[in-house]
Amino acid sequence: MADASEGADGSQASGEFGEASRARRVAQQRYSRSIALPAEMQAAPLEVVFEDDDLLAISKPIGVPVHPRHRFESSSMVNRVIAHLGGRTPYVLHRLDAPTSGLLLFAKSVVAARDIQRQFRKRFAQKTYLAVLLGDVTDDRFVVDAPIAVDPHDKTLSVVVPEPPPESPQTCVGGRSLEYSLVGRLSRDQLPLAKRAALLGLQGKPSLTEFEVVGRSAHATACKVSPITGRMHQIRIHAELAGHPLAGDTQYGLKLQPTDPRCQRLLLHAHSLRISHPTRQQLVTFTAAPPAEYGREAEVLGLAQLAELAPSGFAWGGPTPDDAQAESSLKRGWRHRERKVKRR
Repeated sequence: MADASEGADGSQASGEFGEASRARRVAQQRYSRSIALPAEMQAAPLEVVFEDDDLLAISKPIGVPVHPRHRFESSSMVNRVIAHLGGRTPYVLHRLDAPTSGLLLFAKSVVAARDIQRQFRKRFAQKTYLAVLLGDVTDDRFVVDAPIAVDPHDKTLSVVVPEPPPESPQTCVGGRSLEYSLVGRLSRDQLPLAKRAALLGLQGKPSLTEFEVVGRSAHATACKVSPITGRMHQIRIHAELAGHPLAGDTQYGLKLQPTDPRCQRLLLHAHSLRISHPTRQQLVTFTAAPPAEYGREAEVLGLAQLAELAPSGFAWGGPTPDDAQAESSLKRGWRHRERKVKRR
């Protein structure tokens, strides 16, 4: 005899199974809407940094988008990963701009995807980029703390909001306040009055980026960059605000790009990512070495030492996420302020 809570034909069990199937389909659509196409089957193999039953970490080449513009477009990283997985749909956990190379992480199960996304939301995951900034950066370490919003006139771009939220520290870079830098940029760009007024009235999201100098030359400065938040184009726009746009950045730093020597690509590389493994409950750090093209462009600017950075691979262990957050009083204070900003 069937249980009283279940129909004699097992309809409830069937309903639960259908609900679970729908949940899986919704999750797959949330993370990826692409398919494997014949072009990816013959494409060059992926540069795999790490792979197990839960995760796939790869090194994305230069100039390849993460997502296709529509379901039946090829030549994206999602298409190539689907081909690598034999037709299985991956769960896309984060993204990189097409000109940006470096580490890209996918999940193979919805459980792993949800766990890693939680780590991104709570900022347990720690990302490090390698960026080449134009000019001689004065300080060995500096922080840019300036809200970012989507450009009201171009949704593919971001802008820095002129006035930081209340109670935020007035971070200075090279002796200039952020407000001074932004006002100067608005004036230099000679924006129409209507657009300038629109920028001044935006409500931006709190954004924080840490820069650490790892190499210098007569033309540029190499930095390890840690974006504490994940706003669109955050590193590029914060570097431009500091007066040192990224080499090869034709979207935000075009007017400050030198003519000689000049980079042919954006010198921004996702170098490493540290997370807690979703099933092993261990910290793991994935590292992707800069591609050869990156090194050649950096060498043009006198930064040949970037080839000595850590090679691609992964390493287990390290401080727990809570310990890592406690390492920096700046991060703790900034997160406290960010919570206040969100509540307003």
